[in-house]
Amino acid sequence: MNWTLLDYVVAGALLLVLGSGLWWLLRPGRHWARRLADFGMIGGNVLLFWVNGAVGVIGAAEQDANLLYLALPAMALIGVAASRWRRRAMCLASLASAGFMGLTAGLAIGLGWGEDGPVWPADVLVITAVFGSGFLFAAWLYRRADRADAAIQAASSRAR
Repeated sequence: MNWTLLDYVVAGALLLVLGSGLWWLLRPGRHWARRLADFGMIGGNVLLFWVNGAVGVIGAAEQDANLLYLALPAMALIGVAASRWRRRAMCLASLASAGFMGLTAGLAIGLGWGEDGPVWPADVLVITAVFGSGFLFAAWLYRRADRADAAIQAASSRAR
C-alpha cells in the first residue's frame, strides 16, 4: 500500500482526535457512566471513520454513498462542540448518531446503493446494528450519569 501525504494527514488527525478524547475521558471527577459513554462516542466515531475509510460500509470503499458514513463523525464533533460536553446534549447527540446510522442504512438498502458488494445488504445491516446499538447505549449511559449527578447535587443541597 502506497500512502500519500493526505493519508498521513488523515491518520495524524485521527490519532489527535483519539488522543484528545482519551485525555478528556481520563479527567478526574466524572461518573463512571459518563466516562464509559464518552469512550463509546469517541471510540465508536473513530472506529467508524477508520473502517469506512479503509474498506467502506456500503459496497466497495469507492462507493460515493460511504461519504454519508463519514458525515457521522463530523456530525458528532459538531454536537460535542455545540453541547460543550453537557450530559443531556451529549445524550441527544448520541441518539442523533444512532438515528443517522439507521437513516443511512435505510437509504442504502432502499435505493440499492452497494448492491454489487459480495455480502450486500448484510454488511450495511450488521455495521448499522453494531454502531447504532453502541450509540444508543452511550445515550443511555449519558442519561444515567445525568441522573446520578442530579441526585448528588440534590443531596448536597439538602445537607447545607
